[in-house]
Amino acid sequence: MPSSSLHADLLEVGKVVAQKLKAAISTADYPEEMGSNVAIGIPVVEKVGMFSSNGHIDIYIDGKRAPMAAAFEWGSGEHATRGPIGTYIIEPKDATRLRFEWNPDFIPWKSPKFAGVVGATRDDTQGTYFFHWVDHPGIAPRPYLDRVIQEAMPEVLKIVGLGTTGRLISGLKTVADGKFMRIS
Repeated sequence: MPSSSLHADLLEVGKVVAQKLKAAISTADYPEEMGSNVAIGIPVVEKVGMFSSNGHIDIYIDGKRAPMAAAFEWGSGEHATRGPIGTYIIEPKDATRLRFEWNPDFIPWKSPKFAGVVGATRDDTQGTYFFHWVDHPGIAPRPYLDRVIQEAMPEVLKIVGLGTTGRLISGLKTVADGKFMRIS
């Protein structure tokens, strides 16, 4: 039976969805930082009439601590479904060169990015390669938010009561906005 308090119901919904989001991240091949930075906002409840209230709660992955979360949901670089499309430059942060173990088809001697190679020969290009920078193509999207929402929906409906189904489904269709999920 649903709780009589919309505030309490929203908090319980937040806990259920956050737990399912963490589980989805941990059972797939996503960075650990995504799951460890799932958070629940404060439920917001507004009276809209004498006997009626609306509310929402935000369930989100902290974008400062897990900035890759949006890239996994919507892709990045050349694979982006939101934001700019194209490669992006990766430069060394704590070193003077980027280092990769690599076996390319050819050694990129004339590239301005190329800084050198150790261990490769004309016949065997396997070696340790050094670059001043690289152009990264980004990653293809691997969406998880809609799947989590659909999985959580039966529990969400039990918590808030079947009388609010129409409003919930309407709110859930717009949850993925780049920063958080909002259950309204």
